[in-house]
Formats: sequence, structure tokens, C-alpha cells
Amino acid sequence: MDRKLFNLVFVGTMLVMIIFFAAWKGLLYLVGYLIVVALILKLAKSEKIKLVLLLILILMMIFGMYVMPII
Repeated sequence: MDRKLFNLVFVGTMLVMIIFFAAWKGLLYLVGYLIVVALILKLAKSEKIKLVLLLILILMMIFGMYVMPII
């Protein structure tokens, strides 16, 4: 996994989270997600694990935004 590509994915994730969550749920959720992402980046050892955890976080975010209001 290229470091530059990883940083690009991470920055993209951050931008998406900021745009959607600040507009949709407010800053409390955003702060929570930022803390989780920071913990993932600090604690996960390998790049692959970090990427998988960030992808899971993105999927959870999408599920929370679009699926939960319908249920």
C-alpha cells in the first residue's frame, strides 16, 4: 500500500465525513468519528489493517445516514 494513496484515501474520507456529518447530524457525531479515526490510525500497526478499519467506519457511517432513518 502506497503511503501517498493511503493519505489520499484518508483525506477523502475526512472530507466526506465533514460534509455529510456536519450538515446532517451535527458536530457531536463528527467529533466522535474523528476520535475513532484517530484511535484507528494510532493503534493499528499495518497499513492494510488501517485501511480495512477506515472502510468499515465509512460503511457504518453510510448505514447510519441512509438505512437507519428508514427502519
